[in-house]
Amino acid sequence: MNGNTVRKLWFVGLLLLVVVVINACDMLSQLDKDPYADVQPTYTSLWESYFSGCGPNCHEPSNADLGDGPDMSSKAAFYAGLYQKTASDYSWNINSECRDYAYIDPANADGSLLLASLIESSSSSFSTTYECTTSFNVHVLNKTHVESENLKTQLIAWINNGADNN
Repeated sequence: MNGNTVRKLWFVGLLLLVVVVINACDMLSQLDKDPYADVQPTYTSLWESYFSGCGPNCHEPSNADLGDGPDMSSKAAFYAGLYQKTASDYSWNINSECRDYAYIDPANADGSLLLASLIESSSSSFSTTYECTTSFNVHVLNKTHVESENLKTQLIAWINNGADNN
């Protein structure tokens, strides 16, 4: 091989390396993307992106561990079972000092037990304000708590905007 051929091969190899590195960086940035980045502060958006993923093991009448708690197996049942409802509205098997606070208290995200059960900062604040222990730790164990900053923001905004069934 002459010198020009070696230089050309070296240049092509360098160019390929640059392309591979750029693609690898793009792939890594996709891994860091928040899966809830496109969520909007509407019930439909929150249901489709987050709440519907709960599955059959989560607050459904067929779950014997929960007894007669709110049915959260469908979009309509979830909303009807939580909007301005408390754990005291049900005869399910929970032992919570927070059972008399609304799951969804429209226009009051800080006072909504739903958020205190799913978001660590809301749980801490709720527990301090109302002097009761939320079910946040159960949701952490079940890996159903909220970590996404955008999802937290949209949940809070939805409730503070009145928690409409939209």
